Amino acid sequence: MVSGFTKHAVRVRQARELTDLIPHAFALAASGRQGPVLIDVPRDVQLETTVIERWPSPGERGAPPRPHAGSIARAAAMIDAARRPVLYVGGGVRHAGAAAFARDLAHKACIPAVVTLMAQGVFPSSDRSCLGLPGMHGEYATNLILGRSDCIIAIGTRFDDRATSPSDLISPQAKLIHIDIDPAEINKVRPSSCPITADARAALAMLVPRVSARSRSSWQGEIATIRQAHPPQLDERAPLGVIAAIGEAAGTDTLVTTDVGQHQLWTTQAFPFQHAGQLITSGGFGTMGFGLPAAIGCALMHPDKTVLCFTGDGSLLMNIQELATLAELGCNVKVFILDNGHLGLVRQQQALFHHGRITAARFEKPTDYLAIARSFGLPAGSLPRNDDLATCLQTRGPFIFVLPVDEGAMALPMVPPGASLHVCIGGAPSGQVSPCTEGARL
Repeated sequence: MVSGFTKHAVRVRQARELTDLIPHAFALAASGRQGPVLIDVPRDVQLETTVIERWPSPGERGAPPRPHAGSIARAAAMIDAARRPVLYVGGGVRHAGAAAFARDLAHKACIPAVVTLMAQGVFPSSDRSCLGLPGMHGEYATNLILGRSDCIIAIGTRFDDRATSPSDLISPQAKLIHIDIDPAEINKVRPSSCPITADARAALAMLVPRVSARSRSSWQGEIATIRQAHPPQLDERAPLGVIAAIGEAAGTDTLVTTDVGQHQLWTTQAFPFQHAGQLITSGGFGTMGFGLPAAIGCALMHPDKTVLCFTGDGSLLMNIQELATLAELGCNVKVFILDNGHLGLVRQQQALFHHGRITAARFEKPTDYLAIARSFGLPAGSLPRNDDLATCLQTRGPFIFVLPVDEGAMALPMVPPGASLHVCIGGAPSGQVSPCTEGARL
C-alpha cells in the first residue's frame, strides 16, 4: 500500500530489530534523494520486552555522490558552445541549497531559466533571467523559448508529465545536460548528452567557475521578441490579481502552502515568490488536503513568520478537522479559501476535454465556510479591501478568508494532455485549441 509514496518500508517482527532499523531508516530517509521511510511496528512487538545490549549510533546521512571532474568539464564546454541554452531548474536545486549557484550560472553566462513548480523562488519572480513556469500551465512564450533551445541544463528535475510533453520532450534538437542526485532519474525520460549523478550544490559549485562569461545578445533578443509577440493572455475571471495583491501585501518573509487544484496553479502563476523554499506544496503526489496541516507545521517550525495557505473548497474538505488544531495552537496561519462550489480542476478538464459534461464535480449544497470557521473558534471573514489586507496579514494569529470564485474560471494557459508544448489553450491566439475539437480528438 505504501510503496508509491515511501522511499522504503519495513515491518518489524521482533523488538530487538528496532535498534538497527531505526538508525538505518533515518540514514536512508536523509541520504541521496530524500524521502519518507515507514517502520511498521505491530502491537505485539510494541508490547514485547527486550534487552538492549548496545545502544545504537544515530543514523547519519550518507555522503552524496561527487560530481566527476571530466563530466563537469564536458558540461562547461557544451554550455560555452551553445547559442541558445536554457537552464531548467527543478526542486532538487532547492533541496540542495544550490539556488545561489544556479543564479550565478544564469547571470554569468546569460542563460534564461525556467523554474518548475517545486523550484519556485529559486529565481525571484523579478529576476531578469527567470522565464517562469514551463509545461502544461506555463506561459506560451516560455514553452516556445524552451522549444527553441539548443542546450538544456536540467538540474534536480525528473521531467514529469506536467512540465514536459511526451510528444516532443521539450526540444528534440537540444543537447541535454542532466544533473541529479538520483541515478534512477538519469536517462529515464529522455537520453542525456552529458549525465552527471551528483548533489546539485556540489555540481554547480564546480561548474560555474568553468563556464565562460557570455552576453548572448542574439539569444536574448530572440527571447525578448518571442515574449513581446506572445504576452500573457490569462482568464480575466481567474483570481490572479487577488493572489498577486496578497503576495505584495504579505511581504517577502512569508511562507506559502497550497493544496492541489486550480488555486495551486493560480498561486504559482501570480504569487511573487522571492526565495527558495517559500512555497511548500505536494507536487507530483497531488495531495488534496495537504495545505492546511502543512501550514500548521510551517508555523510551528517558524513561529516568527506568517504562513499563507491557499486552498480550494474541495481540498479544504479533505482535512477540515485540522481547523480544530489550528484553533487550539493559535498558529499564525492565514487560510485563503478559493470557493467556486466545485472541484475546480476536475470541472475544467470536463469542460475542455469531455464536451462540457460536468459530472461529480459540483457541490450541490453550498458550504458556509465562514460559519464553519467560527464554529471552531477561528476569526473569519471575506477578503478585505486592499488597504485593509496588509493590516489583517500583520495581525498575529489564525484567520480564515473566503474568496468567492466564478465557477467557470479556469487555470490557463494550458497544454492539453499528451499534446505538444506548442499547442496551448488560452495562451496563444494563433495556436489556440478549440475545446470541443480537442475533446473529440482525445
